Amino acid sequence: MAFKIPDSLAGSGGLSVDGDVQIDAFDNTSRWIGVYVRKNSTGTVVRQPRLNLIEGSNVTITVSEDTVDGEVDITIASSGGGGGGPTYTAGDGIDIDGSDIISVVVGDLVGAGIEDDGSNNFRISAAAAGAGLTGGGGSALAVGAGTGITVNANDVQISPIAAESFFINGTGSSAVPTAIAGSTVAGAGLTYSSGGILAVGNGAGITINANDVQLSTIADDTFMANVTGSPAVATGKSFSSLAGLNLSYDATNHELDWDGVDIRKNSTGSTFTRPRINFIEGSNITLTVADDSGDGEVDVTVAAASATFPTAASLLRIVEDFTDIGLTTSTLGTTAIVVPCGSTNWTAISSTSTGAIASAAGTSGHPGKITVTTSASSGDLCRLFHAQPGWQAGSRPNIIHYGDISTVTFIAQPSTLTSIGFGLFMADTITLDNAVGWLFDTNTDGNLHTITRASSVETNHSGTAVSTESKYEMIFTSGQVEFKLDGATFGTVHTTDLPTSSVLTPYIRVQSRTGLLRSITIDLFSLVSNSLSR
Repeated sequence: MAFKIPDSLAGSGGLSVDGDVQIDAFDNTSRWIGVYVRKNSTGTVVRQPRLNLIEGSNVTITVSEDTVDGEVDITIASSGGGGGGPTYTAGDGIDIDGSDIISVVVGDLVGAGIEDDGSNNFRISAAAAGAGLTGGGGSALAVGAGTGITVNANDVQISPIAAESFFINGTGSSAVPTAIAGSTVAGAGLTYSSGGILAVGNGAGITINANDVQLSTIADDTFMANVTGSPAVATGKSFSSLAGLNLSYDATNHELDWDGVDIRKNSTGSTFTRPRINFIEGSNITLTVADDSGDGEVDVTVAAASATFPTAASLLRIVEDFTDIGLTTSTLGTTAIVVPCGSTNWTAISSTSTGAIASAAGTSGHPGKITVTTSASSGDLCRLFHAQPGWQAGSRPNIIHYGDISTVTFIAQPSTLTSIGFGLFMADTITLDNAVGWLFDTNTDGNLHTITRASSVETNHSGTAVSTESKYEMIFTSGQVEFKLDGATFGTVHTTDLPTSSVLTPYIRVQSRTGLLRSITIDLFSLVSNSLSR
């Protein structure tokens, strides 16, 4: 390539142009020095006025002149690897088709949490949504909203609950808490108020303070008690109200004082109350007082220096051991019969015509016995009354005044499962309206009873019955009757409903309660009197 430089541009001595064009000053001509060429923007730079394009392996070069556009077209084409060109191998996740087009295979490259969306594109899989998350598989990952949780656009919060409510798990085992009304938290003894406040309720006798619970204050000299006779809330009660018989309350020293024991003579006359008793030895009496700490009592021994016994003229003693009975066995009927027993007589009678009375051998010291037996008819009643010689059988006469009796003794053995009775009664009224004696009836309670009865009004004490032969005693003293079984006091001493104005006679009765033969056997009867009324 050459450029013609006008003469007007050439200076004296010739014109030279820097860069790609050079002008020769001697012949007034110019020429293009060339183009710079290098590889990959580095390495050696070469320069020549002409480029020679050389076809390498698998490359075809076409050079043509484009006069229209004033340029040279250079077409470079690859032959596709034939004829010894480069060979490509598709690795994991790469695919090369027949035209040597390389593409990515998404399905071969996905791992945990990544999947192919079906169009050879990567996306997060649904499996990527672990515990507490939802989404994946074409949807955005998000936090799951469980019970009590609200998920907002950019945060997670506890779900709102109703006013005055609590989150609680009250199932008895591990569980998701749920909201309940605050008022339901207040169980027995508690109250609930606005603002989530639990407080102890103040019932009767209780005061609730800011930080504790206490008993309510009560008046001086009072205490909390329930004296209603049934379960109830304790209320204040004065100590003075505790002072019962022979007790008083000292308000100064705040104590209960014992006033003493009430003492009187023969259940009548003046009563004296003192905390100490002074025993005074009277005529022919010796007193000994000793402290018995083992039994928690004071022993008072009263001894008589001498005794005066009643004379024979004023002493009555009836002893019947049933040795000389004038019969062996006899049928009892509704008509009374006489049962001769040596020096005394007895009257026997039955409510039916089939009862029986019989004598039997006694035991050592008590030679004879007599047995009264009912019939097998339920309710059959047989009775035996004492009568002195010469008295008409069946008249059931009364033989001794109550006030003359000292001791009455029976040695007897009753049948079981029956009704028996023996003692003293007013014979002309066989309903036992006036009586002192022993009763046992399985139709009542099966216990042994002691009774004193005056004009049908009765005092009755009971204890455990015995079915063996035993000694039954009644000891009469002023204003009382003491009952003894085999020498031991039985029940309580009777001091009320005593038939003191009655004339009485000994009696024995037995009654069947079960439709079987029932009996009572008497080994001994004894009555002692130390005075005789006239």
